[in-house]
Amino acid sequence: MTRRSDGRVWEGTDRPGERMSVTRPQSDIEIVSVQGSHRHWCEAHDGFTVALVHREQGELVAEWRTRCRSLSTERGGLMLIEPGDVHVTQRVRARVGVADFDVIRFSPTLLARASRELGYRGDFHFRSPAAEDPLVFEALDRFVATVARGEGTLAVADACTHALTNVITRLGEQPRPHGLSLSAERDYRLRRVNDYLASHLDRRPTLEELEQVSGLSQWRLCARFNQSYGTSIGKCWNALRLRRAQRELERGRSLSMIASELGYRDEAYLCRVFKAHYGITPGTWRAMFRTNDCSVGRRRKAPLPR
Repeated sequence: MTRRSDGRVWEGTDRPGERMSVTRPQSDIEIVSVQGSHRHWCEAHDGFTVALVHREQGELVAEWRTRCRSLSTERGGLMLIEPGDVHVTQRVRARVGVADFDVIRFSPTLLARASRELGYRGDFHFRSPAAEDPLVFEALDRFVATVARGEGTLAVADACTHALTNVITRLGEQPRPHGLSLSAERDYRLRRVNDYLASHLDRRPTLEELEQVSGLSQWRLCARFNQSYGTSIGKCWNALRLRRAQRELERGRSLSMIASELGYRDEAYLCRVFKAHYGITPGTWRAMFRTNDCSVGRRRKAPLPR
């Protein structure tokens, strides 16, 4: 995922060209991002750690060791380390000689709770210390990007839940969970959530609110919602919001009024979000709609009643 903006604070290290950023989006998660690294890392871990080797870099292979095993991870790959393990970088073979990567550290308590709420029993363990799974990589990369761009609490929580759900269900060694036989497309609980989102477009609902609305834990809710709608709760809420903005533009409402009613901090921010989503500004949308509004022409051409 391309990170078009990154609001985090970065610091250079003692190695030329190397810099890093440390972020804690919530109390039980830490993200360490590193760019231009050529050091051999030796780290002891007290939580579940997932490292993402950036895809947007030249050919790269990191050779490392953990759990008495020698492993290698290429760009786009995942390094998976459990509490109590130590990992040591033995060699980095890269075209440009340096590596870019993100490290996400989940507390054991968080992962245990998420695993339990997803229907798994027993302790969670990774199937292997190294993996290549594009779906998991994309979900984790989206989570880091959401944090980096400083998006709202709902977006961050939603991206985190989606990422962690993928980690548990796709990388864990446990058997698949049982329960929830109701087909996703017929699940009335998801319709309740969608209706709630549509009626709260002026502020971001929290996952705690949506748990109460649906009767599902946030882990099951986010997984179920994505399965049914093909997107996250946060993205759905944003799309509903922008659709409302469309309709208000077509009605001729002012941009300042629309921004105020939908909870955008100002007109400029609404314009940026609208253009990022549709590729054109609100003003261009309104002008295009007015030009192409056939219903206006039909009303004008309609014969007068006798």
